[in-house]
Amino acid sequence: MGLSPRIDRQALRHLEGQVYAGLSSSDRRLEEEAYANQDDPEIGALLLKVHCRS
Repeated sequence: MGLSPRIDRQALRHLEGQVYAGLSSSDRRLEEEAYANQDDPEIGALLLKVHCRS
């Protein structure tokens, strides 16, 4: 989605868990973006405006 890919060590540990073991590389990148941006309270509304039609 083009968001910041900077991810902290704790999130990386989660992504190395069994739950994410079977992800494709593109799905893995999306999960990394999600973890990297989860603390931004405005990102959800922005993404809806940009990617969803009303």
